[in-house]
Amino acid sequence: MDWTRRWTIDAPGNRAGAIALDVGDGTILLADGWGVAFPALSVRRLDSATGRELARVRTRTPIRAFARAAHVPNAVYFVGDSKVFLHDASTLERRAVFDTRIPRYSNGLVDIDADMVVFATSKALVECHLPTGKSRRPVALPAYDLARVDERPVAVLADGRVLARSGEWSHVGQVGAACSRAFIDPATGRVAALTGARPGAYDADGRPQRVTTPRSAEAWVASVRGPWQPRRVELPFDAMMVGIVEDRVVAVDSVLAQTRIASRSFADDSGAWSEEVLEGWFRGFVGTIGFAMDGTPERGASAVAVSLVAPA
Repeated sequence: MDWTRRWTIDAPGNRAGAIALDVGDGTILLADGWGVAFPALSVRRLDSATGRELARVRTRTPIRAFARAAHVPNAVYFVGDSKVFLHDASTLERRAVFDTRIPRYSNGLVDIDADMVVFATSKALVECHLPTGKSRRPVALPAYDLARVDERPVAVLADGRVLARSGEWSHVGQVGAACSRAFIDPATGRVAALTGARPGAYDADGRPQRVTTPRSAEAWVASVRGPWQPRRVELPFDAMMVGIVEDRVVAVDSVLAQTRIASRSFADDSGAWSEEVLEGWFRGFVGTIGFAMDGTPERGASAVAVSLVAPA
């Protein structure tokens, strides 16, 4: 597969913030990242085909993740460090702020109804009633991806378990003995997970240790639709992330402003890997349409070039 930079824009600061595909309308949400003063922090809605800005709102706080609301009409959630914001999906105008006992540093959200959501945090899956902050932890393990598939929240946990919620959380299957990264395609129910464990900040004796990005040359793929049939995938190099773009499994590694990409058909385990190296840093998958990259800004620069990389 050949890759192309579909568009490149200048984003404030020296590193892109959270970026996600809005599954409601196919546009892209991009948050300001490092190097932007808090009073100036904003989120923009971009046309996925051209990168053209369609709407902007000032948040004045870092945004970690986005989620389209399934139970509130034309709305999207912005997940902050310790708050959740509900915004109009078209204009990005703020509708509500929830700041009572919100789990800190969550990296994903799926709404269960108009008031109840589930968070993917670094320590657990947390269900939370937004108006009151009342919460419970159905699973005390980190969730490395969380998405809505066929109206059900689906999560991939650190121990490789895949869970789905229909009233209560139930076990769907397993993707290896442990995983360090995971990706769920909400449209197809496909799951990709990178084998391995994330190192903790402290060793077994309680001493601080250097935390490095976990890498692995092994991944697992499966689908939560139909019979659970996980398949082990041997990657062509030690990858830091695995995801799905269109109908292909994609492995990524990013070192010294160079990003190595390998892709292969999701369904064909016998197919050859297609590999390519691109200049820039990998910043995250954007749904299944591609992934975001940014460059290394020059010293003193006030903006960074952010690109959407997609199949040519």
